[in-house]
Amino acid sequence: ALLKSIKKNYEKDISSDFNISHNTVNRIINSFFEKYKVNYKHLSEVLRFDEFKSTKDANGAMILFIVTQKHKIIGIVENRQLKYLKKHFSRYPKNVRNKVKYIVIDMYKPYISLVKEIFPQANIIMDKFHILNNLSIALNKAIKRISFGYRSFF
Repeated sequence: ALLKSIKKNYEKDISSDFNISHNTVNRIINSFFEKYKVNYKHLSEVLRFDEFKSTKDANGAMILFIVTQKHKIIGIVENRQLKYLKKHFSRYPKNVRNKVKYIVIDMYKPYISLVKEIFPQANIIMDKFHILNNLSIALNKAIKRISFGYRSFF
């Protein structure tokens, strides 16, 4: 609603500044945004989910979903909580979601739940960065546990 209000005010300013009709400004602006609209009738066979934080003061991470073959961002969900993810991906018809074969994710449990429920035909692939990172943390913990155990002998 806020964005629509801002857009409407800008359109009025532009039309008066350039002495063109409001409808012309509206048509030009809409044609620009048309190429960035999400196509809810298509998803790639392979998707990748990745988080980012938009600003320092943002409450939580937002999620990108990316077509991995082209490394093209095809959408952003404002929150990575399961209810927001379900709401967003439920906009795609079931037959479109069923064509997704692989989804690359980190080990965030809501992603796993989402894939199983919303993309039942897709296989989950854990991304290598998070696998190696978790393996490294586990090995470090094991080494510390073992080394502390041997200290009692000296």
